[in-house]
Amino acid sequence: MSNGSAPSNWTLYNITGEYGDGPQVFFTLTMSADDSRSILDEAAELVHGERQDDYGHPAHDFACTADLWSAWLRRKYLLPDEWKLEAEDVGWLMVLLKLSREANASKHDNLVDAAGYLETVHLVRTHKM
Repeated sequence: MSNGSAPSNWTLYNITGEYGDGPQVFFTLTMSADDSRSILDEAAELVHGERQDDYGHPAHDFACTADLWSAWLRRKYLLPDEWKLEAEDVGWLMVLLKLSREANASKHDNLVDAAGYLETVHLVRTHKM
């Protein structure tokens, strides 16, 4: 999804109400046209399609993220220079982020993204750099 648009097989629903001078769109809800589609299928479509096209293989993307996060954490917490996160750690930490968000507000997106990040952990583990 880019520029705020939904995939072509999704339906957009505008939630409106009266406010001020008349009807206003408060938010847009997107729903998959195929409600029977598995969250694993949705996650795989994102990880192996759009996200990989945008960011490259997770092993490379997460290695860069791990280096940046490691530098931040070493500096902030005065950790030894040899301390570092690995690319796989980034995938696991993103799964934890999605679990934290799910604990706050249950959303379909959290489930899809958590499944997707588990897939990226597998891709990082099996990637030969």
